[in-house]
Amino acid sequence: MAKARLSMRKIKEVLRLKYHGALSRRQIAEICQISRTTVADYLYRAEKAGIGWPLPQDLTDGELEQRLFPAQTGAPLAAKPLPDFDYVYQELKAHKKFNLTLDLLWREYKEQYPDGYQYSQFCLLYRSWQKKLDYCMRQDHRGGEKLFVDYGEGLSLVDPKTGRADIDSAFCRRVGRFELHLCRSHPYSTAARLDRLSRQSFFLLWLCSQGRGAGLS
Repeated sequence: MAKARLSMRKIKEVLRLKYHGALSRRQIAEICQISRTTVADYLYRAEKAGIGWPLPQDLTDGELEQRLFPAQTGAPLAAKPLPDFDYVYQELKAHKKFNLTLDLLWREYKEQYPDGYQYSQFCLLYRSWQKKLDYCMRQDHRGGEKLFVDYGEGLSLVDPKTGRADIDSAFCRRVGRFELHLCRSHPYSTAARLDRLSRQSFFLLWLCSQGRGAGLS
């Protein structure tokens, strides 16, 4: 359902306060008792129509309305500006503790693009964009501060000499922020073997701290 238009008197007041009074959209909205989105919409239409202040003396209310709200033609409608969803995502992430919502970011988008998407479509487009994100867990730490361990079982390793495939286990370690990896495979796992592999991992850390970890694999 289309919103009811403001009276020409109030639209003129919006233009006067903006171009003659140099007031902000927020101030104009408070004085005229309308929303900032509505103020942005009429200012956008006035700028697009080349209308400023003062208005030409011979410009009637009917002509002003026609210039601000031109009749739709049979030509295809221009595509609506797509929101910058990467900016939306980063803002939500950065201001999570301050209860920043999609509604507030949509209002910011509408102030910039009054003819843009409405809130429901804005949310649908954002959710669709968000599903395409490749999430990863980022951990910040100093080099050599953490050791990352992965243990896998049921790996099929082929002996290049015999061609026989054996089911082995693998124990892999990587020193954070250093391209140092240590991988060992073994046919079975026991507490003693895992303890030995863990001690080798700490030895890798010690070599790294001594500057002698290069080439270790």
